[in-house]
Amino acid sequence: MNLPQTEPLPEAWQACPICQNIPPLCRAFYKGGETLQNSIPPEADRLVVVGAPFYTTDTSSSNHCLMKCPLCGTVYAWEFTYEYLVNGSEDDYELTRLAPAEGAEREQAAWQAIAAHREWFLVQVPPHLAALRRAPRDPQRLRQAADFFFMKGPRKGMDITFALPELVHALRRCGQKRDALWTLRLVLEEFGAQGPQNLQSLSQAFAAAGMENTPRAQGILTMCENLMRANQKLAG
Repeated sequence: MNLPQTEPLPEAWQACPICQNIPPLCRAFYKGGETLQNSIPPEADRLVVVGAPFYTTDTSSSNHCLMKCPLCGTVYAWEFTYEYLVNGSEDDYELTRLAPAEGAEREQAAWQAIAAHREWFLVQVPPHLAALRRAPRDPQRLRQAADFFFMKGPRKGMDITFALPELVHALRRCGQKRDALWTLRLVLEEFGAQGPQNLQSLSQAFAAAGMENTPRAQGILTMCENLMRANQKLAG
């Protein structure tokens, strides 16, 4: 007896108001600031980065990450390639829809990578916190500690609220001409600019250290507010 043929079930993206408008593969290509190709639809702006802020769509250099639809859960591979050329640099964006099984596998791998990095980070933290507490007695270790907590360094995507007392202490003790001072300022400014809760935590850390009314602390808090407003404008 022949069994009746059944139609395959539609994938989630086919009924999604976001994903049904995104091609399986789309691309934007710019050369010297001129748009030569752009098939990435506006709906792609509604996708969210998997594992942010550990992974980002930063375009300061070649980069890649996964993006996910907030409505249907479809996963996409996002890739940015930058090439500097004298006659006009090239910026190349590609967005590829992944099959459900591949998307789930790659998303799980991304979260596992973040978990592994977090474990490594917490193991590495103690000696750097100790160096911040000793500031400025060991300039070399202080510089290494400041670099460790820098936004582009090993702590990328990690919550460093627990380290604020040590960071603020080192900032208070650090001499005006020390290189570590500028890195510490950048760390705290970037942390505080991430949102009102972070800004409040930073303000409280300054108060606990008796620094809330100092020019150094006020300058950092003001910069955090300015950066936050700028980020909100970009997001809008």
